[in-house]
Amino acid sequence: MRLLNCRTLKLESFNDDAPRYAILSHRWREEEILFDDFQPDGPADRKAGHRSLCKEARDKEGYQKLHMACAQAVNDWLNYVWIDTCCIEKSSSAELSEAINSMFAWYSGADVCYAYLFDVPDHSGTDATGPLGRSQWFRRGWTLQELIAPQKMAFYSEGWVEIGPKLTLKSVLASITGIDADVLAGTKPVMSCSIAMRMSWAAKRETTRKEDEAYCLMGLFDINMPMLYGEGGKAFIRLQEEIMKNTEDESIFAWIDKDSTDDATHGLIARSPAYFADSSGIKPYNSDGLRQVFTKTNRGMHVTLPAVRRWYSVWEASFLCSSPPDYTGVVTVFLKQLTTENEGPGAATINPRDGLFTRIRANKWSRWPFDSGKNDRKGLMSFYVPQDHTPYDKAFTDQVIGLQRGLGGKWGMQDVWVNPKSKANWRKSRSPALGMWMRRAWYDEFWVDMRKGELLLVVPILREWKTDKLAILLGPLSENGQPGVGVDVVTDWNESMDLEALQSLFEPNATSVDMDFVDEAVKVRVFHRIRGTECCFKAVIEVTEKPNIAIS
Repeated sequence: MRLLNCRTLKLESFNDDAPRYAILSHRWREEEILFDDFQPDGPADRKAGHRSLCKEARDKEGYQKLHMACAQAVNDWLNYVWIDTCCIEKSSSAELSEAINSMFAWYSGADVCYAYLFDVPDHSGTDATGPLGRSQWFRRGWTLQELIAPQKMAFYSEGWVEIGPKLTLKSVLASITGIDADVLAGTKPVMSCSIAMRMSWAAKRETTRKEDEAYCLMGLFDINMPMLYGEGGKAFIRLQEEIMKNTEDESIFAWIDKDSTDDATHGLIARSPAYFADSSGIKPYNSDGLRQVFTKTNRGMHVTLPAVRRWYSVWEASFLCSSPPDYTGVVTVFLKQLTTENEGPGAATINPRDGLFTRIRANKWSRWPFDSGKNDRKGLMSFYVPQDHTPYDKAFTDQVIGLQRGLGGKWGMQDVWVNPKSKANWRKSRSPALGMWMRRAWYDEFWVDMRKGELLLVVPILREWKTDKLAILLGPLSENGQPGVGVDVVTDWNESMDLEALQSLFEPNATSVDMDFVDEAVKVRVFHRIRGTECCFKAVIEVTEKPNIAIS
């Protein structure tokens, strides 16, 4: 630890034998006194690690702040002060990392902390809605731990006029910051507050570097981790992963993203402290022995929770913590299965244990009443939720298409044409996964190879008496970089057209087609799902008779 001698204005280095010291909390401005403004006077100073303030540095605007901090420390019978602008050699990544990891302990270990608020006029009062409450000091990320950690703290206005001690101002400060007054007074340990509550204190604060959103909170959660400037928002994800290694407090998952939409996808871990803006009152329920382990795996965050199926591939799961707005009941989240891409009755057959999930509807709070009967931890369900589920190219051992038979109405299906160039062919042994999905005995199954890029199947359908003829073409269609089957329809089809002619006409642009005729509506839908290493497609052709409308 490096301290500034208030009388000699020398930087002196200490190991574990640091003397009593004051510490400064402030906002950086132009022309601060920096570490490089101090230089060794000679070999003795260099050996001892001492550095003296250069004469030119006294002309910088920041010198007045340094001078007043030293004067106040001497007035409080202290010979040393710690100031972050000059007591850290920021060009050394090792020293910077050590300082950031030690910051909470250094502020906690100081005899007194001086909070200098340059934007608060002298004698402007202590009203939370006045100049004090509007000070930018309360909006900065780093000053959060600097407010909580010190046992003794005093606030000073622009002319170094004392506004008051933290203990006296605790109610005003609680109103400004949202921090419990007992925490500010030191009568309630900060570590006794829920994770969601502590995160909420930082929700409206700002940092210059994105990474500092996480680094400035490490002390509040008693976390040590290496600094990786350049990782951006990943730092906050990493912080939460470190927190989860040492807690079973499920309130870490109790957040919402108000700027999101119902369909937007999220992981279980918040991307920003701002997501906890409305989480200040959330507390975990006392439920020793009921909590489950949540861990990070190569498949995503693994959690085991009570859950109820809400839609075909969407589950609502609960956490053991109180829920806004009245903080009764339990917080719930909606988890959508990623294994299937299509909504529909077929999705309901998928075993949830086989797939990954993503959080949806994260833009609003959801809850269960505590006595709803849904919180029984005997009926738990396991979920894997990746933080980022961006799809990537995957290979499949099999790609199969199931084509249902029986169209209904007055239409019939001729023999299916299989394109030999695509290496498509009938499968004699049916896929169990596809068979369960089709839910009917009358269907044909084909093995296909999407890599060829060729037309796969041609399905001619005819209206009775052959008054209308259609050829439904099925072939490869990439969807968001993933393999898919597209549909095209040739309405002027005739038996003289060969596969080569149909290939030239094939222009798939959707996985569904609707066609209207005089008496019927013809619909073609292609659904798909992934089961293990098998990619299955279900092609459904439906004919619906139109109601007869009597003309009076």
